[in-house]
Amino acid sequence: MHTLRPLQKILVALTLTGFFSAPQISAQSGTSMDRPESDTIHGVVVNSVTHQAIGRALVYSTDSRYAAMTDDRGRFEFTVPRAEAAPSQNSSLYVGTGQQLPVTPNQDAGRPSSLTARKVGFLPVDEAVDISQITSPEQVVTISLTPEAHIVGHVLLPGSDGSDKIALELYRHDVRNGQEHWDPAGNVATRADGGFRFAELPEGDYKVLTLEMLDRDPLTFKPGGQLYGYPPLYYPSAADFATAATIHLAAGEMFELTMSPVKRAYYPVKIGFTNVITTPQIAVRVWPQGHPGPGFSLGYDMRDQSIQGLLPDGTYTVQATTFGEHAMSGMLNVTVSGGPLAGPAVTLAPA
Repeated sequence: MHTLRPLQKILVALTLTGFFSAPQISAQSGTSMDRPESDTIHGVVVNSVTHQAIGRALVYSTDSRYAAMTDDRGRFEFTVPRAEAAPSQNSSLYVGTGQQLPVTPNQDAGRPSSLTARKVGFLPVDEAVDISQITSPEQVVTISLTPEAHIVGHVLLPGSDGSDKIALELYRHDVRNGQEHWDPAGNVATRADGGFRFAELPEGDYKVLTLEMLDRDPLTFKPGGQLYGYPPLYYPSAADFATAATIHLAAGEMFELTMSPVKRAYYPVKIGFTNVITTPQIAVRVWPQGHPGPGFSLGYDMRDQSIQGLLPDGTYTVQATTFGEHAMSGMLNVTVSGGPLAGPAVTLAPA
């Protein structure tokens, strides 16, 4: 039997002491066990007009890694990786439509930076809500959804059996750089019953018109004979865009209307140029004289360098514009009166 010498006894004692005391030292000096590794984000989705909660709305992170449905009280909850950054005293978070919360720079790549929401009947969120630095369960994220507005109605075509589907165009009023503009806001075609619907509209001012449509009814159409069609009609029954009624829509409002275009005779129109045309692309606009706006149309025929199309009786302004480094433009007033129009010519000048 061997006996331990004094030095060996000391080494064994130190080894055993280190083995049993190591976990205690680690537990006392470590910090990862003192706090959770994740945060819980609480929030609610509300109607921006009524401020009522919106149930069954889809809430998701902009990186598409997190998603949840709101309950019947509009509430949602996410568990996300904990933010590692220290709080900042000068930052603030805009939540929903006004509430502010302190934020900090996020340094955790696994943590979502923002949330948004959507639901049928509401407009898409313009700007996602920043949640990257919310670390306290007491902080409640509010996401506001604006209800969409609608314009619905019927177009009544005399004698139609439902097979004719006419197109409508919507314009929205805007002010840019101090000037008023009417911008295209959508196109739809009528259903078999003549009904139509413009949806997902923000609040604002609008104008509606039906687009031109030639009558191709096989029972009445005669090749080589007189052509008929439906000129554009501007709600409620105006002859041009300028005198059309303005529809004022509030958020979530529905506006109903009925329009009845009138069939008229259409005649061929051919307008030439006094210049030699060297570009294959020319934009052509046409409107009732003195009332610029959309609705009527003519096109450019590159083969014989002329503006061609069909128009009903009336006096019109025709504008032609070329593009490129040496852009040119020209305008001409023409009158269609009971027959084809041919012969007038547009002079293009540097634009």
